Formats: sequence, structure tokens, C-alpha cells
Amino acid sequence: MPGVAESRREVLALGLCSSRTVAERKAAEKIEQLGINTTQRFIEATSSTTFKQQGEWWLKSLAQRKRDPLEQTTIDNRTYALAKWIYPFMGEKLLADLNNRTLKELVEQMAVTLASSSIRDYVNVVKAVVASAIDENGEQTIPAKVE
Repeated sequence: MPGVAESRREVLALGLCSSRTVAERKAAEKIEQLGINTTQRFIEATSSTTFKQQGEWWLKSLAQRKRDPLEQTTIDNRTYALAKWIYPFMGEKLLADLNNRTLKELVEQMAVTLASSSIRDYVNVVKAVVASAIDENGEQTIPAKVE
């Protein structure tokens, strides 16, 4: 599991099974229900990309996009938001470990000094950085867990 230092062994009761194949089938169903062996879970567990690394890649992609390019002031504002507020709080955390609780803690920290419109804009920057993590097929590697 992402964010967990040591793996943990858990035993699930399958009940009485008439044969080994029936037991294996039941076990496979339980594993599928829990989502333990999904490709998404594997990608999250093996991903070592930090939020700061992904943020830097995202900023580069903003500067280099050809269709509907952003103005330099917009890129500068997003760079400022990342450097001043977001990186100090969640820069070294793994991208797969980010969740709503992390974002709520960031919002609580920003609420002391920032206006609600600025907080909303900065939260949208965090969401965009997380959503920018894609694989070679253009699919998100980390689903949008941060809302």
C-alpha cells in the first residue's frame, strides 16, 4: 500500500469449499473486491514521483504547449503559488500519497492569511498537477483522489 512502510498480512475466511479450485476462485474474487492486485494499485505502490517533481514537469508543459498557450503572467502566478504555498507543505510527498486530508491541511494553513478566491485557485493548481501525471497512453497514473 502506498505510504505504508511495512506490508501487513491479513487472513480472510472463505468458508467451506468443496474443492481447491472453488477455494482459489473464492480467494480471487475476494482479492478483486478489495482491489489489491489492480494495475492502478501497482502503479501507485511503485511510483516514486514526488509532488515537486510532477509540479516542475507540469510547469514545463504549460510553457511549451502549442495549442491555447498560456500567458507568461499566468505561468508566473502558478509558479509563485507552488513555490510559496504548495511546495513547502507537500513538495516532498509522493504523488500517490496525496489525498483529501493532505489538501484540507494545506487549505487550513492557507486560510490564516489568504482570501478564499486565492485558496480556490491554489487548490486548482494542486489538482492540475496531480491530474498531469499520465502514462504513455495518455491515461492518468494517479486517479484524481484530491478533490
